[in-house]
Amino acid sequence: MIHPFSIDSSPSVGSSASSPQPASSATFSALFFPADEDRPRVVRVNCTPTSPHLLSGRQQSPPHQQQHAMAIAATAARPCQWEADTKPWLGGSLQSNGNPSATHVGSVVLTHGLNGEPLRFPLHLFYVPEALAKGTPVNRSIYKLTNGLAPRKWSGNVIALKYSGTRRQAYSDCTTNDLPALVSYFLSFV
Repeated sequence: MIHPFSIDSSPSVGSSASSPQPASSATFSALFFPADEDRPRVVRVNCTPTSPHLLSGRQQSPPHQQQHAMAIAATAARPCQWEADTKPWLGGSLQSNGNPSATHVGSVVLTHGLNGEPLRFPLHLFYVPEALAKGTPVNRSIYKLTNGLAPRKWSGNVIALKYSGTRRQAYSDCTTNDLPALVSYFLSFV
């Protein structure tokens, strides 16, 4: 039997600590939904400590990104001690003059899973909201996981990290066991 998931350790940067202790950096396993592949895979995401001034100025997502048909998602209201470096996974392209272009990264926190059950370890989903408008193809791995039934056309790469508890103050390693809650979200998000 072929396993539908693989583990990819690139691009891993920093230490390989998986506990959310104060340090210069840590890496955590995340589920990566590549736009151009058929299956999600487990990758390592580098995280750095969040600076205090970022915690107080954290922006909320626009209202249309906060809505959810089953109310199973909520924006991150509590400060997480880690800032995830999603650039290697969500991209950042070069402008024609060679300078990096700014990619706006949206995020949503899933606090409920299948059948509306609360998640003991909420999931933090990162994506590029403008990807579809920019002509990026529909995310093939999400399309295949949902059999094309997701009401929203997810486009571009998507990555999910897992919080270490309901207070959402640190991350822990995400595994393929977290896929059912994510698929449920993809199927119900309008």
